[in-house]
Amino acid sequence: MMAIGCIQAQRCHTNHCPTGVATQHPWLVRGVDPTSKAARLANYIVTLRKDVLALSRACGVAHPALITADQLELLDDRFGAKTIAELFGYGRGFGLPSPTDCEEVRRLMNA
Repeated sequence: MMAIGCIQAQRCHTNHCPTGVATQHPWLVRGVDPTSKAARLANYIVTLRKDVLALSRACGVAHPALITADQLELLDDRFGAKTIAELFGYGRGFGLPSPTDCEEVRRLMNA
């Protein structure tokens, strides 16, 4: 939403979004230029994908789909950390693709 112009006015549910992003009101919608907003959103998505890939490589895996719940930690309000697996009780390998799919992802990323 922010990539296409949302200013977080918190009026999405009122149909009076001042930027025209979250409204059906004809006058307010005129503020949204699809051409420029499309380019901004495309730039955001390209950058987001690059950054998520860099984070996954920092975890030691080739692709974000291969990150396990043991590799992600959440900080609490006292700067303590627990892994996602500890926090939510996920078992080993929870959320990973099948072993065949994992190998296919690795193969594609190394190609």
